[in-house]
Amino acid sequence: MFLKKRLETIFHRIIRKTGYDVVKCKFSKHELEVEQLLKYLNINTVIDIGANEGQYSKNIRIGGYKQRIISFEPVNASFTGLEKISAKDALWDIYNFALGNFDGESEINISQNSVSSSILGIREALTNAAPQAQFIDKQPIKVRKLDSIFKELNVDPSNIFIKIDTQGFEKNVLLGARETLKSIKAIQVEMSTQHLYQDEDLYYQVSEFLYDEGFRLVKIVRGFTNSTGELLEFDGVFMRN
Repeated sequence: MFLKKRLETIFHRIIRKTGYDVVKCKFSKHELEVEQLLKYLNINTVIDIGANEGQYSKNIRIGGYKQRIISFEPVNASFTGLEKISAKDALWDIYNFALGNFDGESEINISQNSVSSSILGIREALTNAAPQAQFIDKQPIKVRKLDSIFKELNVDPSNIFIKIDTQGFEKNVLLGARETLKSIKAIQVEMSTQHLYQDEDLYYQVSEFLYDEGFRLVKIVRGFTNSTGELLEFDGVFMRN
């Protein structure tokens, strides 16, 4: 073990002299499986809704996805991080507004951990399990329906994958994208097993909506649990029939 560490240190020193470094890629088995699905479906556009600071899109890039990405993030502080991570990627477009089921103005609640920020109010089931999800600020935002802006995105409608992670607002995003969904090959959407946000639709309601729109569930990704191990959130990946 000591010899291995010593060799790794020498290797890194040599590489750094060239102005580069080698680091271990950190992405989950799930992200590798999503990359397999993107390849299988020949996806040429990923629409990342609720991008935060671009973590999801960064990981699919690491996984080998090289085509277009379009990210939406309404929280200004998170959008600043998204700008930095996407700046040198010519095929990564970013927008500083939310997607939903209406065109207009709203307000987003900003959480301490940033990733739990939501247009919806928060409930104790979430803050008890994750105190860092507590809201600490608010910000006015613009909201657009995906159907309203889809043509403006200049997207090839034949091979699109959508990822939605909007903290309880996922069903609203889908309702504002009913026409666009006709062109979508697959969707990854975060869903809750119990009400973590006020007025959110639960997993079975979101699933029923997608089944009615012609999709079927092909993968479940374990997400957030509470201290007892009870599953609170998970991602469902749906593919068009």
